[in-house]
Amino acid sequence: MDFKQVAFRPEHVLASAAIPIIFPPVKIDGEWYCDGGVRLNTPLSPAIRLGADKIFSVVLRYYEPSARKEREEVYPNIFYIIGKILNALFLDRIAYDFSRLEVMNQLIDTVKSSLGEEEFEKISKKMKEVRGYELKIVDLLYIRPSEDIGKIAYECAKKYAHLPTSRNKALIKFILELSPRVDSDVISYIFFEPSYTSELIKLGYEDAKKQADEIFKFFSL
Repeated sequence: MDFKQVAFRPEHVLASAAIPIIFPPVKIDGEWYCDGGVRLNTPLSPAIRLGADKIFSVVLRYYEPSARKEREEVYPNIFYIIGKILNALFLDRIAYDFSRLEVMNQLIDTVKSSLGEEEFEKISKKMKEVRGYELKIVDLLYIRPSEDIGKIAYECAKKYAHLPTSRNKALIKFILELSPRVDSDVISYIFFEPSYTSELIKLGYEDAKKQADEIFKFFSL
């Protein structure tokens, strides 16, 4: 897998959202691309290899401990399963990768304090020869949604399905009928109507405001 810096263009955004099977791949500079999350869900490694000292991420997974009982009452139909597969591909690795980065930061800090700066620099230079980058602490900050995105998608889809001019209404209605109350995760992956995306933008803005001081401090240091 090659990592390179490029001028960010609209087609890069489209390619990043091109989930296989659901959306077609996008051709960029003569090559076809799809959602990189299929292979590299949380692209920490490319960012670190390109010299990042800080990583700021927007996490899409919502955690609600009290929701387990409600989810167990829902029969696992095909869309339930598809939603879980998509979550496994695109969301579940995020927490794991963040945890690995935090452990690595702690390890680097421990090695540096135990061996001293000079010995640590020798290890870091050797690592660069082997891995292509030096050992360093990378600061991490992320924002997590305060509401379940799947439920937001479900409520917006219900309104959308009743609109007389809505496109793909038959598919949305079919999914809604098989996804009562909860676990409408699959809808959140394929539903891109303005009524839904505007709610996501609003939620992201409000959640970012709650961490405004922390975000400002993160980027100002």
